[in-house]
Amino acid sequence: MKIITQNEMGCAKTFYTGFDPRIIQYKNNKEALKIKIEREMKCLLLTKNNIICAASHLTTPFAFDFFSLNPILLNSGVVIPSLRSDFDDFHDLINSEKSRSPKRKDISNFYMDNIQHVIRWGLNDMSNQFRSWYLCELSTPTSVLRTNLKSVDDLQIHYLIEKISEQDIFSRGMIDKCSLNFTKKDRKTLRDFRELIYHLTGAHSLNCESAIPQEEYIDYSNVNIKKMNISLSPCTIFIKLFLEEILKYNFENVHRAAIIDLLTFEDIFKIRSIINGSKFIEKYNQLIKTSTELLGRNEQEGSLTSDMNKIIQVSDDIKNNFLREIEKEMHVVKRKNKNKNAGAILYNTTVILSSLVSLVFPPIGALSLFFTVKDSIPIFSNIYGIKKSIKSGNILNNKSDQEQLLKYLKRFNIENGTEMYDTVRLMNEIVSARLKDSI
Repeated sequence: MKIITQNEMGCAKTFYTGFDPRIIQYKNNKEALKIKIEREMKCLLLTKNNIICAASHLTTPFAFDFFSLNPILLNSGVVIPSLRSDFDDFHDLINSEKSRSPKRKDISNFYMDNIQHVIRWGLNDMSNQFRSWYLCELSTPTSVLRTNLKSVDDLQIHYLIEKISEQDIFSRGMIDKCSLNFTKKDRKTLRDFRELIYHLTGAHSLNCESAIPQEEYIDYSNVNIKKMNISLSPCTIFIKLFLEEILKYNFENVHRAAIIDLLTFEDIFKIRSIINGSKFIEKYNQLIKTSTELLGRNEQEGSLTSDMNKIIQVSDDIKNNFLREIEKEMHVVKRKNKNKNAGAILYNTTVILSSLVSLVFPPIGALSLFFTVKDSIPIFSNIYGIKKSIKSGNILNNKSDQEQLLKYLKRFNIENGTEMYDTVRLMNEIVSARLKDSI
């Protein structure tokens, strides 16, 4: 387990908070949460060089079960835990915790065997930054936090500020203790915003400020603009603003999120090994950075802007910038394919994806999230056979098929000027190869 510095990680790194136990404890449907995290991790693996996770978040049974099923995330060195500077290693961290889980030894040994790198952070620096930022939000009457604390009077605000200021080490639990007499809604507002500030502080302390922070902070229930919840998470941007825009050049009525679900983590790493030789990640992140500079210029230091219309504008800017960039790439692609229909490249995948929800098979009640009523007949007629085929291991289980696909992928060429289009085409090629014999 090697300790690395921030400079050694380079650029395009993000601080991922999906395994935070304080968030997980409020999720009743753990299987749905697992699906959400898988999708987010895949999107980040395709758009970032490194993913940083708090080491303490990985020690729960939920996180352990997830990573033990996907050890490639750790032993590849792409996912890097951030370990507090007063702990020597994961043995030391886990032994310091109060948990008496029977999995403690297994968890400790697993991480010691699989983690390649860790990055350090200091408790005092993190705590002081967290406290200063939260106090700033509480002290500003026009902040997003204050304007959404509907039943909290000035005396209660002053009480909170005083108690927080007294703490040598400001912990998240302090907010819960000081708000026991608040309404349920206000306690939730304080808790949600606490998680926002805590996670952003973690990102800042490790120099992982994504142009759009990993935390889906505009999607919190305490932020509602014109009855619209605005989400600008990396997963949303990748699927909704990038993937969908490119795919619609080739075919319509395909549910784009399914492409991410149909790719295994092993597939994602194969794609990474190919796109690492291109400028895709650099190009993708530069687009987001350019789009979000407007928000950064108008945001007061140490405080989140209360003008959420700027967030909406940023969302539009990102989409428009992607559209302009994709138009440039498609002009090159169409020129190269002027004698044939460029959309035909993805025809087989279109047929497959239009009749699938995903490999993870959400409950029937969740189908409406992905498909309309008119799609239901082909879905229900195909999904049982596909699910049975997947469970019996019929997809690319022949060694020669696997070797043939791998040889093809090694020859896959991502050309200058069409990196974004070529990357999506690569994803589709893998999905098509995995499923062509399953229908």
